[in-house]
Amino acid sequence: MSIAVISTGTELLKGTTLNTNLAFLGRELNSIGLAIRLALTAGDHERDLYAAYSEALDCADTLIVSGGLGPTRDDITLDATARFFGLELAPHPELVEKVTNFWGLRHRGRVPKPVLRQARAPEGATLLPNPNGSATGYRIDTIYGGRARRIYLLPGPPREFEPMVRAALLEDLAAGPECREHE
Repeated sequence: MSIAVISTGTELLKGTTLNTNLAFLGRELNSIGLAIRLALTAGDHERDLYAAYSEALDCADTLIVSGGLGPTRDDITLDATARFFGLELAPHPELVEKVTNFWGLRHRGRVPKPVLRQARAPEGATLLPNPNGSATGYRIDTIYGGRARRIYLLPGPPREFEPMVRAALLEDLAAGPECREHE
């Protein structure tokens, strides 16, 4: 299994935020005998994410993307990923309930439309639960360049990213390629 990582966020490129997720992920993968082959950082622009996807998928069959799943305008990862792989995005009933409940714990009134963007899922994606935030993670099994690929999308905040890596990602990766659905 070859693994590439894309960290998203213009704040990482500007140096205003330290990319602790990459170091954490490297250590966690190493603990189960896996290694990162390539690590890239992409700004909050679709063209930058597309370029990173193209480069990463040239050398890896597994791609882990962190960041850009929140409700703000610069959170473009989900939409850009769906467009890049030609997947439809649709509201997912489980996620609508999750986002609505999460919103209700901290706010009053209706959930704003930008926040409800987090209740969408790419067609065929497996949901990766996030008990520490409103953004869900996803595993997408797809074909790219004639080869089976597995794409993981995880939220960027470390308090969400780290537990999801430990609770969902490592177990899924350790299961190996035999768990791939579309090979």
